[in-house]
Amino acid sequence: MKPIISLKVNPPRLVSELIDETTATWKEELIREFFLPMDVSTILSIPLCTRRQPDFWSWHFDRKGLFTVKSAYRMMVTTKINRENYFEGNVGSSNTEFGSKGWCSLWKMAVPSKVRVFLWRLAQQSLPIVDVLEHRNMASSYVCSLCGVVDSWKHSLVECNMAASV
Repeated sequence: MKPIISLKVNPPRLVSELIDETTATWKEELIREFFLPMDVSTILSIPLCTRRQPDFWSWHFDRKGLFTVKSAYRMMVTTKINRENYFEGNVGSSNTEFGSKGWCSLWKMAVPSKVRVFLWRLAQQSLPIVDVLEHRNMASSYVCSLCGVVDSWKHSLVECNMAASV
């Protein structure tokens, strides 16, 4: 978080101006001179690295710190999903919870690729099952066309006796 205001005109513009390089500590008197007490305590609580290393740009949405279009896309999709879940009251329940490790294990499974794609589509709710079609206003009813029971992915794949016989 950025400090709200500065107590004096022309505050330091770079963080490096607030650090004493010889002792690797904050220049406390300079910080107290320019910032509000609440900001001073926050700034002084930030630990400083004691090793001398060059400064560099880093994109924290990527493990290697590199900006790529792929990492930007992932960040935007994750943000969108999290916001939608927040507004729908589903905080903490999203496909991102499955995590990249879960998806990687799915794609590395020793099964035919059509099975992996089927499982992925099932998780993404993109199979043309009656309840999904109804939600998209593409089906006329919620019932299974084989047995007349309310349809869902679980019914179609596990519970429907007619589908099981096929």
